[in-house]
Amino acid sequence: MKFSYPGLSDNAVSESRKIYGANVVTTQEAEGFFDKLRTNLKDPIIVILIVALAVTVFLAAMGFAPWYEGLGIAFAVVMATLIATWSEYSNENEFQRLLEEASKVKVKVFRNSTLVEILIDDLVVNDLVLLQPGDTVPADGYLLTGEIELNESALTGESETVKKTGGADEKHSEAEEKYEMSRAALVVDGEAVMKVLEVGDKTKYGVTLKELTSAETRPSPLQEKLATLGRQISRFGYVGALFIAFSFMFNHIFLEGGGWEIYFSKP
Repeated sequence: MKFSYPGLSDNAVSESRKIYGANVVTTQEAEGFFDKLRTNLKDPIIVILIVALAVTVFLAAMGFAPWYEGLGIAFAVVMATLIATWSEYSNENEFQRLLEEASKVKVKVFRNSTLVEILIDDLVVNDLVLLQPGDTVPADGYLLTGEIELNESALTGESETVKKTGGADEKHSEAEEKYEMSRAALVVDGEAVMKVLEVGDKTKYGVTLKELTSAETRPSPLQEKLATLGRQISRFGYVGALFIAFSFMFNHIFLEGGGWEIYFSKP
């Protein structure tokens, strides 16, 4: 190994963690299956189908519609809701599993004049990290020494690799762009030592992840327009269902001469 640094002492690690926190990226707690099911049942399209089901059952009970129509609508509601809920629930669980696996990754740091391996979550501000090919940059910071090639597609979407050369002063508290390192970048080639400046939610990766997870609960302009359209269709459906029900009753009672007695007469 061509690099050697004293790194942080155990006391310095504890003090840094107390001041800046741990290298943990917080995420929203996954919504339970039945919570998702309740949410999906409030979807405007599902509400319309439920209203249609209620009207069909009412008409079938009055003898104006066959029972199999109601069963068909009920089957469509149950299948659509369960499939959508299970898909969302599975995807969120898989995402949580990937985050848990990412927290078990080990990084090489200089501490107490020794190179040791620690979990990525245990990294603190001012740690000195040894980066080698195949490593993922574990936090935000700057390059002290060495030369590496990075794939930053996880952050920028660009597949082209970026070269970084060390040379920043260890006493600097801010990273110049040419020395800057960001969490989630992949080391493709080279070997270098970086100093950690930001950890956890304060890293660029942490900020981006927080924005993405909060965006899931904040409806987009398209979702808001669809929700408005759904409410309008629902109102139209309610009015249409009532109109059809009263039309059937009016036709049977007054036009066909069945009268009210058919509904209230004892057998």
